[in-house]
Amino acid sequence: MYARETAQGKWRFAERYRDPLTGKTREVSVTLAKNTNASRKEASMILREKIAQIGPASTDQLRLGELISKFVTYQYTQYKESTAIQDEMHLRSVQRLIGSDALVSRIATETITKALEKEGKNNTWKNQKIRHIKLLWRWAYRKGYIDSLAAIDRLERYPEPSARQKVIEKYMESDELREVLADIYNDSTDYGLLTHTLALSGLRIGEAIALTVNDIDFDNKEIIVNKTYAVNARKIQSTKTEMSDRVIYMRPELLELMRKVVYRQKQMQVAYGIRTNLLFPWSDGGYMHYEAYSKFFRNHTKKVFGHPFQVHSLRHTFTSLMAEAGVPIEIISRQLGHADSKVTKDIYMHVTDKIKKADNERLASVKIL
Repeated sequence: MYARETAQGKWRFAERYRDPLTGKTREVSVTLAKNTNASRKEASMILREKIAQIGPASTDQLRLGELISKFVTYQYTQYKESTAIQDEMHLRSVQRLIGSDALVSRIATETITKALEKEGKNNTWKNQKIRHIKLLWRWAYRKGYIDSLAAIDRLERYPEPSARQKVIEKYMESDELREVLADIYNDSTDYGLLTHTLALSGLRIGEAIALTVNDIDFDNKEIIVNKTYAVNARKIQSTKTEMSDRVIYMRPELLELMRKVVYRQKQMQVAYGIRTNLLFPWSDGGYMHYEAYSKFFRNHTKKVFGHPFQVHSLRHTFTSLMAEAGVPIEIISRQLGHADSKVTKDIYMHVTDKIKKADNERLASVKIL
């Protein structure tokens, strides 16, 4: 998209696209009063919608880049911005692999698998792309942009580690968590407090970044969760689901930790000369930089374990530690903010199976008579 000032002092925003009937490059435009970040964003959305409304002359002429643009425009109008951004990221990657000008009608199963395998990525990465390709194709079929689902009907997922093995890799044992926390605290008090909070509360990283001091109710020992920081969109949004809006009870260890967090927040305001209500602010008073923290966390877990963990593993670690403490899965789920989660159930069952096995080993050595 580009912008030019008009003779009347307004701004004309324009975007080029390929005419589906002639194959020639054409242009759509919109005129707005200003050329600001907000107006550029508004113009981009309007132009996306205009282009999306221009259907192909026939399904044989539709190109992959055009189809993805139409789908992404639809996603932005129907779902949260963070969800649309995530879908676009995966599909633009597919577009890069196969080619923007590839005719959708000529894309076969073999075309997709060859493109994915050429990258040399692991099977989990390939399966992520396959899931989004199938999402795109099914949407295009419903909308009448393609006449067949043959390309994805024969597209099979790649084998991955068993669900149980994945579960084991998703969380840390309590002694491992202590080791990681000690290593992180040694390098950064602020990252240490954030990591500690995520592990003891089960908060999603976006929920933690969005927390303000006012969300901590020390009188009632509660953390109020009613918003999240969308990392992709870089702004505050409503929580992931209706169940995600919740109140987390602060157990004694979490209550003590949150007092330290609030005290550190006040220290940062003085040290950096900032005014902020955020519980985990960046040094300029703005939102915590997720990318910086995520890289820091991966580096430190790789140092401890020999391989990196994702930040989300702290949420699974919370699940495992609660299960090990004998907390019922229903209570854990409410603390996490969802009614049903296969990962939570898998972790819970894995931990309780371990406990049962240990109990049985102890009982095996007991002789009553």
